[in-house]
Formats: sequence, C-alpha cells, structure tokens
Amino acid sequence: MHELAKIPYIGCGIGLRSDISDETFARSREIDTVEIISDKFFSDRIARNIAYLEKAKSYFRVIPHGIKLSIGSASPIPEQYLRDMKWLTDDVGAYYYSDHYALTHDDDMLDIGHLSPLWFTKEMLAHVCSRVDQIQQFIGKPLVLENITAPFTIPEADYEEPEFISRVCEKTGCGLLLDVTNVFINAFNQKKDAMQLVRQYPLQNLVHIHLAGGEIHEGVFYDSHSQGISGDNEGVWPLLEYVAMHANIRALIIERDENFGEEFEDLVMKDLRRAKQIVESSRLVGSARNSRGG
Repeated sequence: MHELAKIPYIGCGIGLRSDISDETFARSREIDTVEIISDKFFSDRIARNIAYLEKAKSYFRVIPHGIKLSIGSASPIPEQYLRDMKWLTDDVGAYYYSDHYALTHDDDMLDIGHLSPLWFTKEMLAHVCSRVDQIQQFIGKPLVLENITAPFTIPEADYEEPEFISRVCEKTGCGLLLDVTNVFINAFNQKKDAMQLVRQYPLQNLVHIHLAGGEIHEGVFYDSHSQGISGDNEGVWPLLEYVAMHANIRALIIERDENFGEEFEDLVMKDLRRAKQIVESSRLVGSARNSRGG
C-alpha cells in the first residue's frame, strides 16, 4: 500500500485511439491524460508507433494499459514481455502499469482472442499473487489490475470475484483498476444489485477508473465500448459517485473503441466533463474534510 500512496492525482482523460486521435490532440487543454494500449508499442514496435507515442507524450500524461499479460496463465511470463513493460512505464514516466484479471493466452500455442474470466480458487489466488510479485519486483512499480465482464462464471470456485481481488491486493499491495461499467454490466447480467456489488471491491487499493458505454441485445448487456454513458448505461453514474466519495481516484479514463461516427463532443467529451466534475468535487470534499481533521 505504501507504493500506491505515492501515486499522485493524474486526472481524467480518454483512451487514445487512432480514429479520434486528431480530435484528442486538439482538446489537450481539457483532456488531462490518455491511456494507450501497451502491447502496440512492445518489442515488435515499428517507427510509426514510436513516433505516435512521442507525440502523445508531448501533449499528455500517458498511462500504459496492457491486454496480453494473461495474469492467470500457467506458462511463465516471457522475459521480453517483462522488459517491454518496464521499458514502456519508464519511457512514459508512468507511476504504475495496468492490465486485467483475465486469461488471454497460454504460451504461443493458444490465444483466446478476448479477456476470459479466471477460476477464483485458492490455487489461482496463490498463482496470481506470485506473478504479481514477480512483475512488481521486475518493473519496480505497482501493478494495477482490472475487473472484467464475465459472460460466464466458472463453478466450484472458492471466492467471488470481489473477494478474490481483495485478497490479491492484500497479499501483494497491488492496485485496483475498477471498471465501473463492468461492475454495472455484471450486476445486470447476473441479476445483482450494482451498488451492493461495487461496495465489495477493495476501494482502499483503488488507483484507476474505467467508464464506457455498452449495449443490450436480447436481454444481455455487452461491454462494447461503443456508446455514450447514458440511456441503458445511465446507472453507471451513481456507482462512480459512490466510488469517488470512498476511494482516492488517481486517474479516470473514458473508453471508446467502436462507433466513431458521432461528433467528438457527443462521443466522449460530455461524459468526460461529467466524470471529471464528480471526481474533482469529491476530491475537494475530501480535502476540506482532512483540513478539518475529520
């Protein structure tokens, strides 16, 4: 936890995507930070990607976010992958590195192609904690892991997801990237109360927030990152308000990966302003409370 306490407030921003990069750079005075997909800049990186990274660094505080760590895989983490993680976090001056509580591959023989849930057993807990310790020692910075949407849950587990994540955080000191939209979607699909669910996560370890807009098809909520955070997604906002009042949010990112046909203002900026107002208002309340000694 002492390493997490050193992470300063970075701000609110969006995921940097090529489809909207020109508009993103043009709004650099209003967008505090951008999140990049780390794996696009790793050992097979090409000059064009590095030039893009250099430009992003000149405009924003850059946060690296991986999608291929596969923290639950049985195969060892390749040393080159660890070197790439360290290189990128050092290069952009990141305070931490983030990825997911997920399986994506095992060795080079099997690539699932998406983020698949872990089996929340005691054996998996020990395995994940060992890998988290290895990564944090190698890169010299905290690892911050994200909860994912679960289209299915693996039976006969020892823990529910929030308890599993809490135990990893407790044993390793790693941080939590709380995807509030994923909590909302899982609650909808599993017919649970979203507010009760979000309270179960280790908010004392929270570092980073994701928000996005999903879609409902035939009664199933999908984390599509393709919509604004309104309509079917409106329930995300009360969850963010609760988290902002009970956690020290260092960064918040609006994710948009599809459906870029709208005006940039409606695409992400309205949601970003709303989220930023919630986060920064809660920080002011927290500062005032601390100054009064309570």
